[in-house]
Amino acid sequence: MKKLKTSEKQTQSAIIEFLRWKGWTVFDLQRPKFSKGKGLPDLLAWKGKNMIFWEIKSPTTYYKATPEQQQFFKDLERVEKVKGAVVRSIDEVKKILGI
Repeated sequence: MKKLKTSEKQTQSAIIEFLRWKGWTVFDLQRPKFSKGKGLPDLLAWKGKNMIFWEIKSPTTYYKATPEQQQFFKDLERVEKVKGAVVRSIDEVKKILGI
């Protein structure tokens, strides 16, 4: 019997379902209405004090993260603090950034 290949989208859907089942909040960064920058991973998930960006690849692919994705994860390792903010102006952004 021939084994069916699992697509990246199927893998991603399964991972989202699993994370949500385990109590994680998951945000799909690949949604068409989301403005995706180069290197931004596929998913953002958080639970309690933990937040993880996930880049999903098909189990059958040999593709690695792109150079932009590798740089994103490298930059992320230096992050010491994560914040969330609702802003309505550049002045509010400046206030939060302390500039």
